[in-house]
Amino acid sequence: MNHLTQKIIYQYDSHGRLCYSKYFNLTGEVLWENHYKYDNLGHRREWIAQNYSLSDVSKWKYRYDSKGRKKIVECESTFFGNNFYEYKYDKNDNIIEEDYYRKPNILEGLSKYFYNRKGQKIKFEFFHADGKNGGYVLYVRDNHENSIESKEYNERLLHITKTGYNKHNHVTSSLYINYYCDCRGVRVVPYQLDILKYEYYQNV
Repeated sequence: MNHLTQKIIYQYDSHGRLCYSKYFNLTGEVLWENHYKYDNLGHRREWIAQNYSLSDVSKWKYRYDSKGRKKIVECESTFFGNNFYEYKYDKNDNIIEEDYYRKPNILEGLSKYFYNRKGQKIKFEFFHADGKNGGYVLYVRDNHENSIESKEYNERLLHITKTGYNKHNHVTSSLYINYYCDCRGVRVVPYQLDILKYEYYQNV
């Protein structure tokens, strides 16, 4: 038996850019909404996220460098407070580091990204402000550079996500498995199993 626990609707503008999304629960109640705005060059300039369960409104603003690369993303949140992210790149314009700050300028942590020879992201690693490792994610990709599997680790395996695609490289399914240990330290496999399915509609 299939149990629908959540539904997400995406809307795109005439240029194919995501401009709006809405999340529902089983009863049809709206959980949160997202609005996106872009500049004349196609760069995302603003993202407004409204989370009704947390009574939170987050406003994200994007700044870019002279090469059009995302440089700083600022967030003002009524629930989480104010923070910003700063990005660093390699010679191939791949993001290699993302630094996370609490305003005004307090480093909270940073993420590092690793790529293979094809320029595909194969690893993501997080570090706390004191330099301690906070975990990492490993990615497996297909011949079309799609991520078909990711595994998240801390001291042990935490999550697995497996993703399926159609011939157009659109995501058609996603399997998410969450592992954890209970209060006695006993391994539970799996704790949570989510299966997502995707539908696409062509504009008429």
